[in-house]
Amino acid sequence: MSRALLLGVVCLSLAQPAAALTSPSRAAVPDSIQDQLRAGRYWKASVGLRAHLDPLALAGLQDRLVLAQAEAGWKNWAGVVEVLEFGAPQDQEEPGEYWYLLGVAREQLGDRAAGREALERYLAHEVPGDPVALVARSRLLRNPDLADGQVGALPDVLRGLQELRIGSPVLADWTALELAAELSRTGRPEETAQVLDLVVGAASGRTSWSWVADAWAVQGDTAEALRVLEAVDRDGPASPSQATFLGKVLPLRLAVGDSAAAARTARELLALTTRGASATQAARFLIENEHPLDGDGHARAALALGRGGED
Repeated sequence: MSRALLLGVVCLSLAQPAAALTSPSRAAVPDSIQDQLRAGRYWKASVGLRAHLDPLALAGLQDRLVLAQAEAGWKNWAGVVEVLEFGAPQDQEEPGEYWYLLGVAREQLGDRAAGREALERYLAHEVPGDPVALVARSRLLRNPDLADGQVGALPDVLRGLQELRIGSPVLADWTALELAAELSRTGRPEETAQVLDLVVGAASGRTSWSWVADAWAVQGDTAEALRVLEAVDRDGPASPSQATFLGKVLPLRLAVGDSAAAARTARELLALTTRGASATQAARFLIENEHPLDGDGHARAALALGRGGED
């Protein structure tokens, strides 16, 4: 699968989950509503469909799938679940698209376990060569027991990412980055590092270079976070800018109580930029603690404070 085609499938499947699965050309759906679906006017289509299918109890599963597509199009996930679970259809009537839509909706509503179960049932209906199956596998890998703090899930996740890479290296990298970001936010530095080790695309480093350190900081180990940051390669093609790097280091040096190193970092940062929250923090620290500044340093600190953190 080409990179462009895959990215199109990913975007379509994430933003409008049913659009890649369900054709709106049902005989029971008026042409005007089909036109709205094709034009991406999902809210208007959902309102029209609900009126057209009323009472919903008499609507067939295929018509409810079209309504669920419209609800998903404008991200009304509760509406998707309501429509799909209305009347509890028999197993033999539930096509794969039913489970994909339900899985995405449950996941978006925060019910990871139910979302995972539905996506697994979708994959049980998988048709060989179905590109949406790759997206479903990606969702499952971004929604593992690992993210819920379960021990022992990481080897399965790493193996799943390697298998996904066979079908699509681009999607595998994107999936790994999404999972690593979640692990970093929840303070899981070791797992974050292992997942990032599987990312091949060099450009990803521009966003993920600090995630392991961030995870240590979330965990409360500021000294280790600082040590990891100071070991970051700052000369490679995916390295952060010097100002970005210093802006990340400054609060950690303040947190560990290294006032002299923090003052050096703050001066270096202000020499590079007077914009953004980090520059404001640097200026406030230097002035409030009466650290020496030359004339240009005073002027830049005043400018940073005057901008109030604006970029």
